[in-house]
Amino acid sequence: MCVSLGVQLIIIFSLFLTGLAANNSLIRLDLSSNSLGAHSTRALARALTSQRALTFLSIADNVLRGEEGGIAARVLIECGVGLTELLLGGNELGQVRPPDLTSL
Repeated sequence: MCVSLGVQLIIIFSLFLTGLAANNSLIRLDLSSNSLGAHSTRALARALTSQRALTFLSIADNVLRGEEGGIAARVLIECGVGLTELLLGGNELGQVRPPDLTSL
């Protein structure tokens, strides 16, 4: 059976998220320039709900765009309980801006 590259990447990302959810000591995570879109970012947010040690996350230079990208970034901020620094630069979030981390 031949599995397409897209399906392989989805499987790999899913396995990564499973491992991330189980990791209790990760402090910094840089996922910049990985072509993550809104769907991937929401899945990442779900994996981060159990993270207490993670304080730095970069999802800069991905493909978060417009309102959908802004909403995904907001979900990530709200689920990333220990985050103190979130890099979003290089995404085209348009008029939708996630809240300031200090307001949470």
